[in-house]
Amino acid sequence: MAEHITASARAYDGHVKYTWPLTLMHQDDDFMALKGEAGRPVWHGRHGLVHVEFGSIEFYWKDRWYTVGISHDEAGSVQLWYCNVCLPPVRFESRSLSFIDLELDVIVEPDLSIRVADEEEFMAAVSRYQIPEPVVERARLTIDHLASLVCARAWPFDSTRIDRLWPPGLEAV
Repeated sequence: MAEHITASARAYDGHVKYTWPLTLMHQDDDFMALKGEAGRPVWHGRHGLVHVEFGSIEFYWKDRWYTVGISHDEAGSVQLWYCNVCLPPVRFESRSLSFIDLELDVIVEPDLSIRVADEEEFMAAVSRYQIPEPVVERARLTIDHLASLVCARAWPFDSTRIDRLWPPGLEAV
C-alpha cells in the first residue's frame, strides 16, 4: 500500500508557507522520491487552497541545498523542473517532510533554458530574517551548481520523459 506524505515548505523563521500531499516512491537514509498527483490540493499561506494542474515526481535530499520537482503531463512529458533552493537538512519524519525554503527557485524548461525566480523575495527574506552572509553565498552557489547540472544534462535533467528520470540504481516502493 502506498504511503502518503505531507510536504511542508517553511520560511527561514520556521513558519509554514505551504503544504501539499505526496505519495512515497522511494526512501533511504538520505533521499526521498515522491509522486504528486495531477489536481492535488496545495495549501498556500498567502493564496489559500489551490490545485496543481500537472502531476510531479519530486526529489528531496537531507544534505543538499535544493529540491527538484519535475512537473509532467498525462503523457509523461516533462513540463518543467522546479528547484527550490533550501537549507539542508530536509527533515524526513513519520509521514512528513519539511524544508526551509530560501525563496530562490531555479526553473528549467524542457528545452533546458534556465530561469532564476523570486530574487526579490529572497532579498526581502535576507533582510527580514537577517539571513547570514554565508547562507546567502551558499544559496547563490547552489544556483550555479544546478545550472551546471542542467548544462551537463546530468540526472535529473537528462531526459524530457518522466519515465526515464528515475534515479539510477534505485528501486521504487
